[in-house]
Amino acid sequence: MLKYIVYRTKTEFTKKYAELLAAKFRLPCLSYEEATEKISHGESILYMAGIRASKLYDIKKAMRRYNIEAVIGVGMSASSEQYKKEIIESNLLNQMPFFYLRGGTAPEKLKGFDKLLFSTIANMTKKSKQKDNKKISDEDKKLVDAFFTGVDYVDADNLKPIIDWYSSYLIIQDMIGKKYKK
Repeated sequence: MLKYIVYRTKTEFTKKYAELLAAKFRLPCLSYEEATEKISHGESILYMAGIRASKLYDIKKAMRRYNIEAVIGVGMSASSEQYKKEIIESNLLNQMPFFYLRGGTAPEKLKGFDKLLFSTIANMTKKSKQKDNKKISDEDKKLVDAFFTGVDYVDADNLKPIIDWYSSYLIIQDMIGKKYKK
């Protein structure tokens, strides 16, 4: 049975979603760092993490340490089936339930390699949009602005598929529990 929500974030968008889910599911919500100190190995968790280059932060460590019931990736891109498939394959999630949520950008919160990588991508995107088309579309302008000034797409309405999954999960866990009590 799912006992905790554990998240790993660098820009706080994942934390915002984790806190919304924790309130909805009435489960404790801990950062990965807190979880390593407070949660026993093998506990059942919902794991949430930010994404860099299709990789979920610390997913391999979390898989070795906990029983992950579902994974939620939080990134800046709009959701697409192809992108979700790429994340699933890159992180070896196989049959594990996976959800993607659009978080946002917060360039001021990034440090070190993450800041350098993000800045490089932002500048390349800006140059390519300016080069390809003298007049930048409104959508492209929003994308470029998001890279440099930040944007927050966190919205409780985005959680509906996860809430639906959790409702089904609870029903299945209840059925399993009744089967073993006989």
